[in-house]
Amino acid sequence: MKINPKSSKLITAIKGSGGVISVIAQRLQVDWHTAKKAIDDYEPARQAWQNEREWLLDIAEGSIINSINNGDTHDAKWVLARLGKTRGYGDAMEIKGQVVAEHIFDYHAAITAITGRPKSNP
Repeated sequence: MKINPKSSKLITAIKGSGGVISVIAQRLQVDWHTAKKAIDDYEPARQAWQNEREWLLDIAEGSIINSINNGDTHDAKWVLARLGKTRGYGDAMEIKGQVVAEHIFDYHAAITAITGRPKSNP
């Protein structure tokens, strides 16, 4: 089934979907690819879809903020790792400096290890 991208049904199906294409497709009674193509082909539908995604992110951020306000240190650490990089927080540890390596080859020990007997001195 083809969707008229300019149909108000498309925008209506997008609203309240959270931007989930499967939900939109189900509301329109079409397959996933048909719904995605209709959204991609019509700028107002693309904007409505993007608005839904942004709304969903806002809800998720609000949930994390509420969780942190209730003392959830796990969520607080997660936020610090992602948003606190300018303050020194993050997932990765950065080590700066110079590495100096010294390699000492012990010829006599190597001969002993290979032959099983110490090197004789002339």
